[in-house]
Amino acid sequence: MKKTPVIYLSLIGAIAFSILQVLLIVKNYQLQKENIYNKYTSHIKKALFEAQNTDDDLGLHKSWNTLENISEAYLSERFFIDHKQKKQDSLFLKAVYKIISQNDNIPVYLQSYLKEQNLSDDFETNFIITEFSILDFSKEVNLLKKEKLQLKNNSAIQPYFINTERDFFRIRLAYYVDFRDEQKLILKEMAGMLTLNIISIVLVFGIFIYTLAKYISQKRLSDVKSEFINSITHELKTPLTNIGMAAASLEIEPFINSKEKIQELTSIIKRQNRYLSELVDNVLKAAFSGKKQFSKNKQDEDLSKLLFDIADDFEKGHIDCCTIKKSIEPSSLIHKVDKTAFTVMISNLLDNAVKYSKEKAKIELALFEKDNSIIVSIKDYGPGIPAEYQHKVFEEFVRLPNSKTKKGFGLGLYTVKKIALEHNGNVNIDSETKTGTNVVIKLKKI
Repeated sequence: MKKTPVIYLSLIGAIAFSILQVLLIVKNYQLQKENIYNKYTSHIKKALFEAQNTDDDLGLHKSWNTLENISEAYLSERFFIDHKQKKQDSLFLKAVYKIISQNDNIPVYLQSYLKEQNLSDDFETNFIITEFSILDFSKEVNLLKKEKLQLKNNSAIQPYFINTERDFFRIRLAYYVDFRDEQKLILKEMAGMLTLNIISIVLVFGIFIYTLAKYISQKRLSDVKSEFINSITHELKTPLTNIGMAAASLEIEPFINSKEKIQELTSIIKRQNRYLSELVDNVLKAAFSGKKQFSKNKQDEDLSKLLFDIADDFEKGHIDCCTIKKSIEPSSLIHKVDKTAFTVMISNLLDNAVKYSKEKAKIELALFEKDNSIIVSIKDYGPGIPAEYQHKVFEEFVRLPNSKTKKGFGLGLYTVKKIALEHNGNVNIDSETKTGTNVVIKLKKI
């Protein structure tokens, strides 16, 4: 079954989900903006009303007293002005603006009120006089006609209209409150939901990326295994054919009576048998790499005997390739292991020691107990592993640059570590280039 369409559908689903989340964030932003506008408008109107009606020291009461005096004086002077009348009216209105600005106590009260309500007190105020008239008992003089208002900016709270009439003047003005950082207020209100939306988007894409990575990994594993099976099917035929031909030749009379021919044919059979053994080992490694758990059948085994037998069989099978010095203490050590998996683990390490040695490999194998642990070490005097690769060699399908000419798929040490971990142990490498490698397996006693 092809999985590529599933990946594309998953990506489309993740993108669609993210777009939906973004739309929800935008919609929530608009709702919060409207809610904040309504909430702050309500509180500000209440505060401005209190400032105008509760205390003479608040609001614009001082301004009204001053305006009453100067309006009376200006009214009496204005009848003696002719052609300069409009200019004088303009100067008078400027004076009105200045008086109101200097005596405006509303911001101080408003700041205190908003703090008590746990609301933002970072704002600016402004006002526009929409109507100003000078009054007497017989007539009314409009110095400023009512005009259409323009908001200072889009974030300004709806203005609060203040109407005042005294003996000598009537005024109407629009009082504005403008919050400097409206966007910050909105984001603060929607912080919880915004966080959940962002986490949801990150989580969805995180799951998608993880799934994609797993898919790529599995596809890579599948491709390598397919390549391996194709390769191994072809390569198995060669040694089997050679062994069969050599064995058949031994039955031919001229070869039976020739000691040299028998030795030559025997040598061919041994070489091809060793090659066949390597191919079978690769098959086992590939089979193990596909398992979630290698060691399923753990039983009490005598590790001393098991290790000796593995090393002895290996040495006899590679008599012209290696010598193994065995140091096994004690003579009998019982431990619960999976015999097949343990054999694969040790055989892989011995095989690596032989495979990468340029000359006949000298291997030192040791078994001993230390600090309530069982230690198995396999040391060789081969080319060693460069320091920059030592932390990578236990990864699946990793091969060193100097190993490209050797047959294999980078599964040997990966399998070794997996088996060691499943036996409540670990494996470490101590290696120097041109000196050799010492692989130490440490198993905890149960």
